Amino acid sequence: MKHLGPRPPRERDPQRPRGRGTIWAVRLGLPVFLVVGILILPRLSGTGSKAGPFRVSGHVGSAVELTATAGCRALPPSTTAEQVVASAETSFALSFLRSSEASASGTADVVEAPLSLAEALTMLGTGAGGRTEAEIEQALGWSGRSTGDQGQGWQALRADLLAPAGGVVTVDDATSLWTRQGLSPAVPFLSGLKCSFGAGLWEADFAAHPDQARAAINAWADQVTAGRIPTLIGPADLDADTFFVLVDAAFFRAPWSTPFSPDTPTGSFTTASGPIEQVPFLSLDEPLQIQASLTPGADLVELPYGGGRYVADVLMPVGTPLPDFVARLTDATWAGLLGGLRATSTKVTMPVLHLQATTDLQDDLTTLGMPTMFGLGADFSPITTTPIQITKAVQDTTLDVTASGTEASGATGFVGGLLARYPTVTVDHPYLFFVRDTVTGAILFDAAVSAPWRGAASRDPRPTFRTR
Repeated sequence: MKHLGPRPPRERDPQRPRGRGTIWAVRLGLPVFLVVGILILPRLSGTGSKAGPFRVSGHVGSAVELTATAGCRALPPSTTAEQVVASAETSFALSFLRSSEASASGTADVVEAPLSLAEALTMLGTGAGGRTEAEIEQALGWSGRSTGDQGQGWQALRADLLAPAGGVVTVDDATSLWTRQGLSPAVPFLSGLKCSFGAGLWEADFAAHPDQARAAINAWADQVTAGRIPTLIGPADLDADTFFVLVDAAFFRAPWSTPFSPDTPTGSFTTASGPIEQVPFLSLDEPLQIQASLTPGADLVELPYGGGRYVADVLMPVGTPLPDFVARLTDATWAGLLGGLRATSTKVTMPVLHLQATTDLQDDLTTLGMPTMFGLGADFSPITTTPIQITKAVQDTTLDVTASGTEASGATGFVGGLLARYPTVTVDHPYLFFVRDTVTGAILFDAAVSAPWRGAASRDPRPTFRTR
């Protein structure tokens, strides 16, 4: 169990890499969604000398930290660009939630980090081309807008979200790009990540020392997330074909403006499938003057954190199953719900939350209109001429809501490799099997296989074939 409250400052380990970047808080039913993004892609062609736009500035094990020799050109603040980004990312967040909840079908909790996923996709999109780029831009609401517009918008939004929040909210975030030693992505791609998203740049020896590279990346992410995400990259995620790892790690801790009672009595919670469970509840000793909207279709309360900048929106449908409610939670519906908030004296009771989820994102991203990055048609030619495809997309998120406040951390990852020369089919879940005559079309035998070899103990599993 994680506890909120004052935490002594962590001394920086000199063996851990440094970095800063961006963190996001989004209102989507559960109080706060925060994220980390990891993007791993494969070997790119070309060799790169660091004598040009970058120089070596530090080491962590076999990893080398690089610093740009030239500074980034400061873009003028743009409220319009920020509003465009915020609006587009809110729309993407709702789409992502609809997809995730549809997959869960109300049978499991969903906790995710939609805004940071959108940021990570935007970063990946700056290195995409053709249909791959078009799908990412369409899904994110960026169609028709230049890379410069996107960068300017993200710069403004990041600066706004990371502004001091009354001195009581802890927000830590960092982005970094880890490239394979001796090979460099295109300089415009690197410069764009550095200047628009604040990415730190590193070289790691994925080919000869993948375990050392993985340890360095994981130590970096572990430090940013205050130890909540200690294993961002798995043992099988890096190999000789890995070209770079793009990481966005985030941590958020905030106390409630008005804390709940420290007592957490057990109460009844009706689950989506019907059974009633006994769970610990948070409660207020007295009614609280908060923003709320209590209607026949849904109850929405806005719980402020200290400093007043961040809030938790708790949205509970009334009379409608959660999956059905989320399926209809469009941009207009969300705006209408927020627009209905009014200052109301309200006494709130809700469960204590300790949620953790690791989610394979490929199905969600395909549903959201981005299948090409995962297949033979993937195009990342703005980075390199070497064919690249995304082979894994995963998100790991934690969310703790207690009487004191909220703590969240997370990691989102895109793992890529060299583009496959041919498709691979692995039959690893229930399937159909037919024996068919290709001349007449007659089906001689068929099977629906859900549990291979079940009940086969009495048979010889190695049939003998006889010829005449």
